[in-house]
Amino acid sequence: MSRMNVMGRVFVLMCLVVGCFAVAFPTASYAIDQRAISQPRGHADNPFYFYFDLMDVTEEDQPQSKEDNSSAYVYLDHVYIDEAWLYVDGRNQYGEYVNCMGGANAVVNRGTRLGAWRIRQLVYERFSDYGAMALLTGWGQGNPGTVDGVWSSDCYMEQNYEPLNGYPNPNIWD
Repeated sequence: MSRMNVMGRVFVLMCLVVGCFAVAFPTASYAIDQRAISQPRGHADNPFYFYFDLMDVTEEDQPQSKEDNSSAYVYLDHVYIDEAWLYVDGRNQYGEYVNCMGGANAVVNRGTRLGAWRIRQLVYERFSDYGAMALLTGWGQGNPGTVDGVWSSDCYMEQNYEPLNGYPNPNIWD
């Protein structure tokens, strides 16, 4: 038996052994689930479901505390609407929620890529002295449809996510 033939048989035998171990002892997948790494500082992602019809064109989720000046995180599971705007409102010193987008609208529609995004907003910058609470809201603009997914008031590793909107203007409220 030649040396090359022996080495070939050893190689095939090693591949069979490794293959058996792979089947007998499965390992964790290394695929990255964007929803799994989106956990913000302080709390978990919260599901939202916005239903828009011709009469009820505004929706909102539950408020969340804002821990820092990062963007808000949103993971879009479904967008079944011609056009809707997503907003992040902040709670002011009077306990009212007001728009904190600074004129930078986050627009979604049927063509919007599903998955992880960030929404730039100024909740923490405007209201950190009052406890900085954020609220995801949506406006269907008279379009019927739905938008759903998960969101968080803070975005961990925000540089990894494309923004849904432009930069907010901090001087818009002056």
